[in-house]
Order: sequence, then C-alpha cells, then structure tokens
Amino acid sequence: MNSQFHHYIPRFILKRFSSNDKHIKTYEIRNKTVNHRKIAKIYGVKNMYKDISNKHDPMALEASLSVLESRAGEIIKQFCDKDTILLTRKQLIEFKRFLFVMAYRRNEQRCQYMNDTFDAYTRKLITDHMNYHHITIIQDVWFRNLKWLVSTDIPSIVDEHNRFGRYFTFSPEAMINSIELKNFMIYQMFYVSLWEADEGSEFIISDNSFGCFEGVPACHYLFVLSPTRMLVLTHRDGELVKKYSHFSTIVHDPPKVRYKNKPPQPDPSDRFIYSKVRLRKEDVYIVNGILLECASEYITYRSDASLYHSIVFYENNLDKFGSAIGTKRDYSALKKRLNSSAIFPRAGMA
Repeated sequence: MNSQFHHYIPRFILKRFSSNDKHIKTYEIRNKTVNHRKIAKIYGVKNMYKDISNKHDPMALEASLSVLESRAGEIIKQFCDKDTILLTRKQLIEFKRFLFVMAYRRNEQRCQYMNDTFDAYTRKLITDHMNYHHITIIQDVWFRNLKWLVSTDIPSIVDEHNRFGRYFTFSPEAMINSIELKNFMIYQMFYVSLWEADEGSEFIISDNSFGCFEGVPACHYLFVLSPTRMLVLTHRDGELVKKYSHFSTIVHDPPKVRYKNKPPQPDPSDRFIYSKVRLRKEDVYIVNGILLECASEYITYRSDASLYHSIVFYENNLDKFGSAIGTKRDYSALKKRLNSSAIFPRAGMA
C-alpha cells in the first residue's frame, strides 16, 4: 500500500486561511522563512493513522477519523459562518470528542509519545499502564489511545472514567492511559464559547495551537477555526476564571439550553444555543501570544499586520501571560519581515 499524508489539522480549517484553497502563508520556525505551503502537504505526517496490527484494513482508523471530521466540519462551518448556532446534546458530546482528538494528535502531544519526553511522574504512570496491558513500546500507547477514543461510544468512555479515572486517581487497568481518559472528561465538562476577533485583528494557527490551554489551573482550551472565529472550552467555575484567566474581562455566558424534559433532565435531543462574543484587539493578541509560545514548527496566518502587532504585544507583555508563557521565543526575524514598507508605509510613501 502506498504511503498517505495524514493531516492532524483538517484541510477544511486550513482552507479558511487560504486565498486560493491550495496554499497557506506559513512561517517556518526552524529556518525562519515565510513560504506559501501546499495545504495538501503541511500539518500532517505520512501514515500517521496506519494500523500495522490490522492486516485486513490498516487504514481503518483513518476512515473512522474521516467520518468524525466530516460531521465536525459541518458544525465548524456553522460556527464560522453564523452568529447563532444550535446543537443538540448528542451533537455537542460528539463534537467535544472531535476537539479532544484535535488536541491529542497535535504535533507536541504526539511527539511526547514518539520521542518519549515525559516527566518522570507521567512516564511512571504510562509504564505501569504498558506493563498491565503488555505494551512493549511507548509509541504504541499514543496510537492505542487514539484508536480507542475514536471507536468507543461515549457512555462506555464515561463508564471507564468512573471506574478508573475519578478523584484524580490513575489506574494502569484503564483501557487507555488514565491521564488521557481524565483529560477527555475535562473536555466534556467544560462549556463551549464562540469568540470573534475585533475588526482589524485576526487569529493565527500553529502546529500546536489546537487545545492549548491558558490559566493555571486551566481556565480555557483554545481552538482557532478561522482568522476571525475561534472556539473556547471554558471552565464552569466563573470565580476561578476571574481569578486565574487572562480573559477574565470577557463576557462568559454559557450556552442557553432548551431541555426536552420538565423538570430539566439531560436528554440527547436537548438543544444548546450559542452566540458569538466579540473580543478586543488586546484579547486577540493575547490569544496569538499563547499560540506563538506553543508553536514549534509552523505558524500560519492571513494578515501580516495583525501578526506583526501580535508579536509586538507578545514581546512587550510577557508578564500578562504568567506561567502560560514560560520562555520568550525569538520572532525578531519574522517581525522584521512583517514590518516592511509594503505593509506599514513610511511617511511620504503612498
């Protein structure tokens, strides 16, 4: 079977940063250059989802992910194009599964398993899990986790969490690494918010941007969908958000819920109604600052001017990011390129 290029950022998201549906403007961190990269050949890895243990259908996981992405793509189109969005509880639960998969397969998370760069405590938990399930190499844990999370129905995942992952306990017996099981349930417990960039500012994406968190403890998980729209998973404890988040001034309204049952009892057909929240430019720059810090290989953007201002804000306001931004990254070469006469005309120039 020929090798396939498998994206960890879906093409329907990348295309929203493109002017021709084929190329995206991308800063490559290692060689400090800006290139127009083919969407078909970036933000992915060859045969990332190939299951060598499945002799009959080694691309079965890729097919399952395609179904998950297709359904999520329809929802993301609504979040990008509409001001008010309605989802059923069933749709929302499955969509949060997609968001977790997006975060789990991002470059940084995957490379932790591929290169075995965990801290000693986490490595011990994973080793115990491997020993219990007779897994010989740590790289297989990443693939096994992903396969189980994509193919298992949500009630069974919840049951597994209730058996092995509650109350901050970690059991090697869980079907997947119990740290990821717990993180999956955190996504289900946070509520979804829709944020829109202020006019004249735009969001960026990077190889590690999907699922970046801010605040300690985590108050938000960030998911940029387009240059102007992003989704945020928000902690339900409003006081915690006010105390620890960089976005404490943003209006945090959970979605309106129309329950099928009275008195209200959860039902798959309950409807959740979302409305957009417009961010200030400063908040957009904070989002981009977090994503600039998380990036390791690529940064994709549409607006030169907005990225320039985001870098300037990032360099001048590291104290705003607290422990979410640990070490200042050097974007001076990119900033110099962006700060050109073509973008910011000098006095006397048209």
